[in-house]
Amino acid sequence: YRFLKLQLAADHLTSGEDNRDLAALGYLTLGRRFLNNQHDIIDDRIDVVMRGMQGLTMACARCHDHKFDPISTGEYYSLHAIFSSSEEPKEKPLLKPFTPTKETEEFETELARLQKKGADFVTSRREGSFSATKTAAYLTLLRRALADPKLNADQEAKRLALYPAVLAGWKKVVQPRLQPNDPIWGLWSRLAATPDDRFGAALSAQLAAKPELAIDPLLKAELTKAMPKKFDELAATYANLLAAARGKSPEPGRKPWAELIEAPNGPTAPTAESLIGTYVTADAQGYRKLVREAEAYKATNPKSPPRAMVMVDKPKPVNGTILLRGNPGRPGKTVPRQFLEILSTAPRRPFTEGSGRLDLANAIASPTNPLTARVMANRIWMHLLGQPLIETPSDLGVRTPAPKNPALLDHLASTFVREGWSMKKLIRTIVLSRTFLQSADLRPEAHAKDPDNSLLWRAQRRRLDFESMRDSMLRVAG
Repeated sequence: YRFLKLQLAADHLTSGEDNRDLAALGYLTLGRRFLNNQHDIIDDRIDVVMRGMQGLTMACARCHDHKFDPISTGEYYSLHAIFSSSEEPKEKPLLKPFTPTKETEEFETELARLQKKGADFVTSRREGSFSATKTAAYLTLLRRALADPKLNADQEAKRLALYPAVLAGWKKVVQPRLQPNDPIWGLWSRLAATPDDRFGAALSAQLAAKPELAIDPLLKAELTKAMPKKFDELAATYANLLAAARGKSPEPGRKPWAELIEAPNGPTAPTAESLIGTYVTADAQGYRKLVREAEAYKATNPKSPPRAMVMVDKPKPVNGTILLRGNPGRPGKTVPRQFLEILSTAPRRPFTEGSGRLDLANAIASPTNPLTARVMANRIWMHLLGQPLIETPSDLGVRTPAPKNPALLDHLASTFVREGWSMKKLIRTIVLSRTFLQSADLRPEAHAKDPDNSLLWRAQRRRLDFESMRDSMLRVAG
């Protein structure tokens, strides 16, 4: 009973210093990944839970009401919402009690080194965006974008290995200040349309104008020294001043420049992590390589401490949305998180405990659920006797042939529930029965009535599984 509930909601049932039962959630999380398509991952989890624990094939209800069993598409998406409201944490919890050893300390040190390589790579890509060279590239592209409204600035940024989010930050900072009287950007504004063959003369005239124009003293000093001959060189001068002012205690004359680059909605607002999805191909491949190295080390190194592949509830659970014909692009009506109507006691109520996984576990492990105990009894009988009482252990729907001995199945299931859902007691009941203890000898009169031995009038010869073979060899060998 508890074992069954742990497979679905161990994170709700485990606390304190002994959390080893969290490992049970691998039942949900160690399935196929489908190129990380979340709808396919959730579909697989619904299938595993409902076929494994309830003997119901629900996967077809993803696109239409079940053709044979009384299961609607809405009920499929009620279960879909339960798993949509759950997530796998990035950092898996340690299984406790856990005592650190020299080996685990060595593992953590090496893992930290590998993870730092990835973190440093991410930081370096963001920090590199504010070098003088990159800043000049952003400012030059911004000038083009402001002059040509038809230019797809984001696409052009990607082509130049720039980040659209950083370009948008520069636009927010610069565009409102492109006024002729602005001490920093006024000169830029006045010269923005000047062709390169007349740029030097126009800049000289601006710097020598009487009365003097409003030009930032630091900018004027740098331009007087460098005397750019074309607009790109002017952009480089601006970029040098901005890069020099970044991240430092404002030196005399640099405060206005530092405020520009560190503005709350400016170019430095995007975090290093938020830029990962916009990496150019080479950077994306380099980053994935570093992440894979760390993950592979964590997953395969024998010194790695035991961690649980858990699932936890999202802070805000969601209701389900029926996807018409299973198409995410065609959302239909909303449905609550709840269990199947045919297996619920009236009145059926929506799940309210977090994602609903604990409610789902309670509904499946309920003594009033007509399927759970029968599915388990049938599976245990199959493993012990070699053939199930119901031919299809994962499908007890209306198209499944009825069991040849339904009274036996009901007896085993009711005994299972009555004795506290104890698999050990059920196994003991079966292996001490006359049916299990029969010989494999052929009895002609029984063979004439039941040649397939479907009613188990003799034992079935079958191969031992590996574990039983190993135990037998150890026993024979003493």
